[in-house]
Amino acid sequence: MITYPLAMPGGAKFKTALIRPQNVVGMTQAPLSLVEQVQAFDGNAWHMQLTLPVMTKAQARKWLVFLVSLHGIKGTFLANDTYNDVPKGVMSGAPVVNGSGNKGYELPIRGMDNGLTQAIAEGDFVQVGTGIDATLHMALGNLDSDGSGEGVLDIWPRLRNEPDDGVQIITASPRGLFRLATNNEDWRRNLGLFEITINCVEAVR
Repeated sequence: MITYPLAMPGGAKFKTALIRPQNVVGMTQAPLSLVEQVQAFDGNAWHMQLTLPVMTKAQARKWLVFLVSLHGIKGTFLANDTYNDVPKGVMSGAPVVNGSGNKGYELPIRGMDNGLTQAIAEGDFVQVGTGIDATLHMALGNLDSDGSGEGVLDIWPRLRNEPDDGVQIITASPRGLFRLATNNEDWRRNLGLFEITINCVEAVR
């Protein structure tokens, strides 16, 4: 029986990745004065187009099975650009969410080793939670841990579901929950070699 979310097959790094952070922001402009009014809404999510290196049929087989097993937009899977698997930050310890009721663009963290400089580096990706609860975030600044192994990280996208106190935070090979962008994902075979591009969107829960 197929159980979601699926894990992407290992053994290959994506050749190219188009990553699009989507924000929901509205703007109106007065026709005579041109004065603007801007309203940012809560919606934001990742979109990705991930292209694998050209593969033989034997190499591509597990990826083709993976794609078909998703049943279009029904299934979910854990993904990120594999280029982001190794963080610049020097995180050590056992980082978890600090406290309950957290939401918005700040992620309180505890459980880091004390006094780390740049435990998480600006531009690193972090994963909050696991399995169906996994969310993927970009660090918008450097995070140092204090003398108690705590700190607060600025992130995008926002925390949506108020993760519980003690939820795991992952900085190496982070993943988020995604689904295919359409029901019609295809691949190309060219002279016995397979070309596969995965178009996906964050599964917002």
